[in-house]
Amino acid sequence: MLRLITSLEQEGYDVGKGKDYGTALIGKDGSIHKSASGDHRFYFARVLGIKPVPLAISGVHEDWYLKNVGSGLHPRLLKQQLRAIGRRYS
Repeated sequence: MLRLITSLEQEGYDVGKGKDYGTALIGKDGSIHKSASGDHRFYFARVLGIKPVPLAISGVHEDWYLKNVGSGLHPRLLKQQLRAIGRRYS
């Protein structure tokens, strides 16, 4: 863990150093909920104040999707809505 913390302090969050991004879910109200994968790097980066911390969204709450994207598949609109959430947390 010490090597990870030292690396984050000296080099920031380098996505090329880990096996994958941390993952998160979008809640009913548009909040981000950290899920499995990439936990150590994510939490240490947050403690060290490193921003942004990249996350792969692995799922969204159905109610949030319907309210913000609508029924059906709308990839561009979904990306726009997810970027807006990312800006709130940056």
